[in-house]
Amino acid sequence: MELIFLGIFSLFLCVAAWWALRAFRAPRCFWLNPLLMPLVVWTANYLLWAWVRATVSPADAMLKWEAQPETRLLVVLFAALFIALLGVSLRTFVPSKVRLIRPISVKNIGERERFLIHLLFIATAGAWLTRFQLGLAFGLYEDFEALTHSFWENVIGSVSQLIWFSMPACLLAYSVSKRLLFLLESFLLIGLILAYALMSTSKGALLQPILCLLIVASALGRGNIRRDGWLFGTTVLVLVVFGSYFYEIRDYAYFAIRGLDDYDANAIAAHVFSLELSDVLEKNLPYVLERVVGYGDGLARMIEGSVDRGNPTYALGGLVEFGNMLPRFVWEDRPHLSFNHYVTESVWGMHGLLSETPIGRIGEAFYVGGWFGIIYAIIYGALFGLFGMAWARLRGSVWGAAFFVSLLIVWVIPDAYLTYGWKLVAVGCAIWFLGRTIMGVAADSEVPEKGSHSR
Repeated sequence: MELIFLGIFSLFLCVAAWWALRAFRAPRCFWLNPLLMPLVVWTANYLLWAWVRATVSPADAMLKWEAQPETRLLVVLFAALFIALLGVSLRTFVPSKVRLIRPISVKNIGERERFLIHLLFIATAGAWLTRFQLGLAFGLYEDFEALTHSFWENVIGSVSQLIWFSMPACLLAYSVSKRLLFLLESFLLIGLILAYALMSTSKGALLQPILCLLIVASALGRGNIRRDGWLFGTTVLVLVVFGSYFYEIRDYAYFAIRGLDDYDANAIAAHVFSLELSDVLEKNLPYVLERVVGYGDGLARMIEGSVDRGNPTYALGGLVEFGNMLPRFVWEDRPHLSFNHYVTESVWGMHGLLSETPIGRIGEAFYVGGWFGIIYAIIYGALFGLFGMAWARLRGSVWGAAFFVSLLIVWVIPDAYLTYGWKLVAVGCAIWFLGRTIMGVAADSEVPEKGSHSR
């Protein structure tokens, strides 16, 4: 009986996701659709989680916990209702005439724009090299307060994350101008992010360059569902293998080395590569799979009341992080406010020494308001709708198109909580506005459309 109801709820979720996705029409530009990756993540997480939990016996995994059958149904139902309301909200806020996403309308790049793109590359690459030199790319922290860096370390970290602005800018500039220097800068940035992924054992940092390439191809109108699907799927499978090795590297680096002072890359490499692939997968694959479908466990725990949601500091979820804007001379004993790290301990029962374990946007909605948290879908419908509408204004320049791609990568796609990445969004907006002002690009630049009206 459970499988019958699970099938009905799953069908409802899939139909709701497809209907919401179709709110934007993006032929050959589908990676620019702001709902694409969030819906893929939600559908894969909650459906895969529910069916695996319903049909497979509990295995030895990181989170030794099993949801009740009725809870599994409620998890899928809440996710389906959230997605359906998101689609309703989006179609309400976004006029139908502006839902069509088209490729960039750029024929050439001016000297000022080329200079700004080169300058952004220099700043970003310099910040990454400084970050490596200072050892800020490793992330082996022993407590929450160890995450608090000095002002200049925070500046370096913020500038380094402009790599997701600089990389698409260089790729788009090369596609338009065919200048090899832009292509070389793109490869250098990809090399830096891959080096960071290997040193920090960040699995997301391996996936993000691929996503960036796919989104840039869509921005140029060169999206291909079959080709892009194979590339994305193959990348995910490779990441499963790398993720298993990364857990081995992280465990060995943290528990055997304990910090940067004794960090020995050669010792870590010798240890990891001495292991058989089958042994690494057998030991660490459950951890990888739990992270893939972990949102379902988190939501199920909250539905069953296994999570203490009584901390008033985090009553509004990720919004609490705006408190980090208050300087310490105003709030002298201000703690490090991080919703991800809080739920890592509150929901999962882990102190978050090695990594953050988010509960996702849908999980945050339930954490804040229970079943009434579904109204968060209206907020996301408005935000994603306004963001999608902005493409029509930004696609008239490489600078604007790259800014749109950067927000997709640092804010839309990472499914953590409402205010995740807000600092990076603020920095990106400031850089985009400064560059737009310098170039004198009109906010509503749409060259081809103006030309067509003049005929």
